[in-house]
Amino acid sequence: AVPGGGAPDRVMGSCGSKPEPPDPDSKVAPVPDADSNAAPAPASPPKSRSFPTKHAKKWYERELSGAVVRKSAHDLTSAEEDRIVKAWLRMMESEDGVPGSSQYFRLALIHGGSQARQTYLSHMKDGKHPLCVHGGECFPNWHRVYMLDFEQTLRCADIDLGGDGNIGLPYWDWSIKPKGKTMLPMLAQKLMAQTIGSQGQGLFPDDFLPLTRGGHPIKAIEPDGTPFYKTMVWTHELDRELEWNLGHRGYDIAGSQRKYLLQHQHRGSSLALDAAPHGSAHVALGSLGRRKPGTEMVGSVPTAAFHVTFWLHHCNVDRVYESFLA
Repeated sequence: AVPGGGAPDRVMGSCGSKPEPPDPDSKVAPVPDADSNAAPAPASPPKSRSFPTKHAKKWYERELSGAVVRKSAHDLTSAEEDRIVKAWLRMMESEDGVPGSSQYFRLALIHGGSQARQTYLSHMKDGKHPLCVHGGECFPNWHRVYMLDFEQTLRCADIDLGGDGNIGLPYWDWSIKPKGKTMLPMLAQKLMAQTIGSQGQGLFPDDFLPLTRGGHPIKAIEPDGTPFYKTMVWTHELDRELEWNLGHRGYDIAGSQRKYLLQHQHRGSSLALDAAPHGSAHVALGSLGRRKPGTEMVGSVPTAAFHVTFWLHHCNVDRVYESFLA
């Protein structure tokens, strides 16, 4: 009804427009009488709707729960070492056969980038700038997050291999040499001795490095024909030299650690930690055998994170930093 009791002159549609007249050829279902006992016509089934499917998470995107315990690499059992080695190698595998797509490469590249020529990565497609922080107060905090990223990926790799992911990134305490054990933990020795690429001499699979901007494989080969990222068999001679480097030769790792822990101001202590013991351990390991091929990359920022000992070393730096904060 309209005001005044008159009939409306038209009926408006839902959008305020006048409806079209019915098509004379269309068939309209009869409306049942109110007194009819006929059952109402069944409702038409709703049209099916397609929803975008959420992509399945990759193995390294798993959500992890619970805390893990970081053990000294010197205290691991042989079974624990082998379990970590398997997860570590899983991280080195490229995804879907794409060169340079492994999680280990992703993580290592964050630290030193690809611009330095000694990494053999300066011609890689989609090069990266180095993101590591040194020489500033944020040094320990930046590397703490970095270690956590590596540790979580390691745990995901363990789950992908059938484990429960309850493994922590071990630390290498370079301030002591446990009685009856080598200076360099056995875990590091096992990882450095892997022969998984380049005819049994490569530390990484042959598709570990990405392609160049021209779409060609990167050949990180030294002048002597050996791969730059190479396997290295640890020896008693190298271990004795490492012990000497860490305890003497001006480094005195244990002494610099004690001095660091006596600091009171965070900024000054961060600078001290960066220089020694952190920097000293890098140089002590990277200068072995007059920069023996196989460990020399540990002593250089652009290449350090590609070497397996980097992660055990920096995990200990994080442990020492936590001792300072406590």
